Amino acid sequence: RVIMAKVYGLDFGTTNSLASVVVAEQMLSLVNEEDQLPHPSVIRYHGDEVVVGRAAKNTIDTTGTGVIGDYVRSPKTYLGSYQKIHVGGVARDVSDVIATILAFVKNDACQRNLKGEAFENAIMTIPVNSTGRARRQLREAALKAGIHVHQFVQEPFAALYGFLRSRPDFQRQIAELEGRIILVFDWGGGTLDLTLCKISKGMMVQVQSKGDNTVGGDRFDERLIRYARNTHIDQYGLDDVFTEFPNSLAKLIAQCEMAKIGLSDRSNATIAVAHYMKSDGPDRTLEVAIDRELLVEMTKDIVLDGMRNIDQILESSGINEASIAQVIATGG
Repeated sequence: RVIMAKVYGLDFGTTNSLASVVVAEQMLSLVNEEDQLPHPSVIRYHGDEVVVGRAAKNTIDTTGTGVIGDYVRSPKTYLGSYQKIHVGGVARDVSDVIATILAFVKNDACQRNLKGEAFENAIMTIPVNSTGRARRQLREAALKAGIHVHQFVQEPFAALYGFLRSRPDFQRQIAELEGRIILVFDWGGGTLDLTLCKISKGMMVQVQSKGDNTVGGDRFDERLIRYARNTHIDQYGLDDVFTEFPNSLAKLIAQCEMAKIGLSDRSNATIAVAHYMKSDGPDRTLEVAIDRELLVEMTKDIVLDGMRNIDQILESSGINEASIAQVIATGG
């Protein structure tokens, strides 16, 4: 099947990136074929070799962001800055690093999903607080990847429009929400973004926005990683210092992320790394069970910190809770 389309949706995210296209009036998300998830916004420079996406993330042994050895994790955080990204022994322009990720997402989409159909134009999403310089750098990166930015759309607006447009009674929904306030919260891997919107004369108008980069989804991963390591230590009476197999921590990070995602649909999950530590005994393998109730308990303070942002944005805008007609939750 050849997909005919001229403009694609492209979300370059702090943690993950995703392209999408509308086919037969339905949205097709062009996810990573390996795990059916968006492409991680991670890149590794190893000599002349450049590794992008899931293959790069699967070998990184930290949840930190920025430059980590030969890796750049979450290069979106550099947008709008005047600094170079020093990685792999080279001072690289921000737009060059981001262009490599965008080109990877584009080429993967073309080769796997689009049967060679040209991917030349895109509507790109941006944070509500994106500066003019950040938008210019993102546009430059897209051009270097062979993508013309047809239009920038703020992420909460894109989420709100996508939600309303997917409803069969789109026009009636817009009419019913006329003059009403809608809260959109995008809880991503790096940042929680909140936006209050109002429907005015059929248009979506931003009332106020707020971002918090201390409560992103990566914090949940960190809690799971610590729990899995400590549980394994307690299971076998180990001390805090033991020898791990190379790349075992990267595998543990990936397993914890998958367990977190899995617990959205299931009540139980297992975190397992076959060759975790160098040992001839059963402690060689890490295998830890986790249930949704325990994950909720161990991350309760992060969630509460995030929810306080809602109280703060309502208070600062002078809008009371009863005035909110709709709440749209997005992110991941």
